[in-house]
Amino acid sequence: MMELLLNKTLFWDCDPSQLDPKKHAKFILERVLSRGDLDDFHRARELFDEEAIKDVVVNNRTLDNKSQNFWCSYFNIDPKLCIRNQLSKKQGLFWRR
Repeated sequence: MMELLLNKTLFWDCDPSQLDPKKHAKFILERVLSRGDLDDFHRARELFDEEAIKDVVVNNRTLDNKSQNFWCSYFNIDPKLCIRNQLSKKQGLFWRR
């Protein structure tokens, strides 16, 4: 199933054979977009439509700023949508001075 389609190292903390593309789409796409390689991305494009991927790019909470900016540019998403999401991320108390 999934283990045959995506790199197992993306899902080191769970059993890839238990992932359901319909139930776990956001989780799978966040991993692919943040840690995957080109092959993983191509496989994800086969599993998910472009709108589902764009939705994860805009509405995620795990992509770092650099990855999110890259994917917004790649999919030609309005940068204001990406920036809005980035600015909503708060720093932890540890980082405040």
